Amino acid sequence: MNKVNRYSLRILTLFLLVFVTRELYAQDYQEALGFFFLQRQPSAKAEAMGQGLVASESGGFASFYNPAGITLNKGLKVSLSQNGPAYLARDANYKFVGVTYQLASFGYVGLSMYRYNWGEFVITGPDGPDPLGSYNPTTTIFSLTYA
Repeated sequence: MNKVNRYSLRILTLFLLVFVTRELYAQDYQEALGFFFLQRQPSAKAEAMGQGLVASESGGFASFYNPAGITLNKGLKVSLSQNGPAYLARDANYKFVGVTYQLASFGYVGLSMYRYNWGEFVITGPDGPDPLGSYNPTTTIFSLTYA
């Protein structure tokens, strides 16, 4: 790489750090999302280890626990998990899909989807317990990681 390209890359990196990342928050889940997304672990290994799996996870799960951990992967890694029911919610379930890929000499990229389905809720009216309909709320978070 010549000096002009290195200088341009440094200027671009500085620009991105100063003007773009000032509004980004890493894993800043609030209120109900924090409870459901941080208490439901996508990895069975993490669940078995008491939900303490930050520095040792690799594969597609790395973007959930430690986004820099995707650098431990070589090539393409795909991780899938599903669990449910969730605590007292009998119909609730949690799904996770994580994909990481090594981009030759450009670094690593990871894409994850966390989806929490709350189950079916029956809607009743003010006149009695007769069902008027139902709905199925779902919360989804997508994560894009580069390291």
